[in-house]
Amino acid sequence: MKSLKYSLISLILILSACSKKELTKLDGTNIVELTANRKVPKAPSPESQQLSKKFSLTQILENRALFNYHIVGGSSKRKNTALNLSQQLYKKGYPCRVIETNGKYRVVIQSFSNKKVAVRELKRLKKLNHKPDLWILKE
Repeated sequence: MKSLKYSLISLILILSACSKKELTKLDGTNIVELTANRKVPKAPSPESQQLSKKFSLTQILENRALFNYHIVGGSSKRKNTALNLSQQLYKKGYPCRVIETNGKYRVVIQSFSNKKVAVRELKRLKKLNHKPDLWILKE
């Protein structure tokens, strides 16, 4: 009986707290308008995607040693094609970079130092985007 009293008191307190707040209802037109009016940032220019020459070779090799596993969204033998793909992915919300390995230009979406984490993220991205052509590059 005592627990029933406490349950009723807590229910009354919760209902009274909720009644003071005003809830705004969303209709489908507001969401469509907000989505249509959102601003998409400009993609970086191909010049800004150029491989940086400010770093020494040892610094680049040290950084690459930290991240051995890369999720790749595309690969090309031509640098311009890879840069165009990176701009398309950037417009979709994936800030990516272009790296050169074995004479090919790879469009890297994310990099990881741990294989398990890279595989888990790859599965998540494939499921989220329905894009089976993502893969992991190990350097």
